[in-house]
Amino acid sequence: MNLARFFDPDLIDIDLKDETKIKAVERLADLFYNKYPDKDKNAIIKAVMERESSGSTSFGRGFAFPHARTDTVSDLYIVFGISKNGLADKSPDGIPIKAIFLTLTPRNISKLYLQ
Repeated sequence: MNLARFFDPDLIDIDLKDETKIKAVERLADLFYNKYPDKDKNAIIKAVMERESSGSTSFGRGFAFPHARTDTVSDLYIVFGISKNGLADKSPDGIPIKAIFLTLTPRNISKLYLQ
């Protein structure tokens, strides 16, 4: 799988100003919505927050991978952000999140985002 094909420059923010992972997810959802205004931003945020409620997607070493399977999208999308100051969230090692990858996949593609 060529991971680079899933990165769109319009879906990258290298200067997130948010202070928390939740706010950063909302900002990344805004970025996605700006590119795809026909998609339901609120449904995306809700799906990601539901997934987060079952367990944090902060993996430590400054990385977080919030994700959701939602019928709002028909393909895999990755929305990427960098926080120079770090985002507050529970992480296994206590290191603030610096890189956050919001991954969206349709419900009918269950394993693509795991690869």
